[in-house]
Amino acid sequence: MNFLEQENKRKQTLAGADATSRRAAEEASAEYEVAKTHYMGLKVELELIGLPVVQIEKSGLPQSVLHLYAPVTGYITRIDANLGKLVNSSDLLYEIVDNSHLHLELQVFAKDLAYLKPGQKIIATVPGTDKSLEAKVHLVGKMIDDNTKTAMVHGHFLTEPVPLTPGTMVQAGIQANPVEVWALPAGALVREGDQTYVFIQSADGFEKKAVKTGRTQAIGRK
Repeated sequence: MNFLEQENKRKQTLAGADATSRRAAEEASAEYEVAKTHYMGLKVELELIGLPVVQIEKSGLPQSVLHLYAPVTGYITRIDANLGKLVNSSDLLYEIVDNSHLHLELQVFAKDLAYLKPGQKIIATVPGTDKSLEAKVHLVGKMIDDNTKTAMVHGHFLTEPVPLTPGTMVQAGIQANPVEVWALPAGALVREGDQTYVFIQSADGFEKKAVKTGRTQAIGRK
C-alpha cells in the first residue's frame, strides 16, 4: 500500500510537469485505488471475524489466537467445540440463549385466525399456577401446520423481564373482539335444573331473580 501510494503520487507529479504520460499516471492511480479497496475489504472482514485490526496494523505480527465475542448477553445452553477440534466456518460451536427479551409463541386453530390481528390483548397463564402475564399480538402466522391444523401467533409481553424460562408451556386467551357488558362472577350464579338465578339484595333481604347467561370468560389471577 505504501509503495503504490508513493508511486501514484510520483506519477501524478511527473504528469503535472509533463515528465510522463497522462496514461501512466492514470494507470498508477487506478492500481492504487484497486489495492486500497481490496485493503479496506480485508480490514472489514478481519473486524467481523473479531481480530484486533488496529493492533495488527501497528505490530504487523501474525495472530495465533482468535477471540469469539457473543453478539448477545445470555447463557450457554450447548457446547459443540472442544480443544483440538478442527472446525469449518459453518460449524456450530456454542449455542447461547438471550432471555432478556422473551417472545410468546401460540398455536391457534386455523378456524380462529380470521378473528385475530396485531395489537390484541393476550392473557397467558402457566398451568398449575395462578400467575397471569399480559401480552399483545405482534404477528399472526400465515402458514397452517398440516398435522395440528394450527398456525403460530407471535406475541410480545407488556412487562419485562418475564419471570419464565425459555421453552415454558403456557395457556393463553386472546381478546379478539372485546365488548363492554354487565357481568357477574361465576360464584354469584345459582343453577336449578336448566334455570340460572341470582340473588339481589333489597331492603327486605334478598330477592331471587332468574337470569339468562351469555358469554363466559376465565380471568387469570395475578
